[in-house]
Amino acid sequence: MNKKNGFTLIEIMVVIVIMGILAAIAVPKLFGMMAKAKASEIPMAAGSYIHLQDAYLHQGRGVGTWEDIGYKSPGNGKTNSFEYGNCLPEKTSNEENVNSFIGWHATNLSSLNDCAVRSSWGIVITPDNQNRAYYNQVVSSAECAMLTNNWAIGDINGSSCTVGTTQVAQQDSDGNDCAPGNGNGAGLKNAYGQQKKCNDSASHPGNSNNGNGNGNGNGKNKNKN
Repeated sequence: MNKKNGFTLIEIMVVIVIMGILAAIAVPKLFGMMAKAKASEIPMAAGSYIHLQDAYLHQGRGVGTWEDIGYKSPGNGKTNSFEYGNCLPEKTSNEENVNSFIGWHATNLSSLNDCAVRSSWGIVITPDNQNRAYYNQVVSSAECAMLTNNWAIGDINGSSCTVGTTQVAQQDSDGNDCAPGNGNGAGLKNAYGQQKKCNDSASHPGNSNNGNGNGNGNGKNKNKN
């Protein structure tokens, strides 16, 4: 009779143990690489913001909003992994001894390894003069700092930052992309979390005695017959 060869129970158990050890080593590294790959958009987005802000500063205009400097965050404010916020509602004149403030903010929408969900990355701007400012890239925890090298660990309060995708401008009665005003001035346009005048000529309401009242209350003067 021919003898049939096969694996013994011990051999099979040894193979299973080896596969388990390899999996225990490889899987964490795989997830770590995936988390770093997702977080790679943070340094690129922050670098683009700093570059544009610097160019704006060199023109002697102070620190501008996202709209002022022409910055657009990844995904127009929100990607699959992160949400981006503008923390500067209006242009700031650069002067010495001005306190530091956050100009750019990002938060993760899901946990990335040991980096907890809704952790924060931010760019702290310290004005030096009308043409120069210092930028400090700060992250909220050491676990998140492992995903983005050369970011300092510190407290980042992004509660005052607004996300571009959550800001939807409303059209006024004339079809302009402006939010309704309060009857005392120009309507306001929302873009990347800041507000901008849409109609400077409407900054002073008309006088109903001379036929130029502001009857519709949206910040624009209308002639009354």
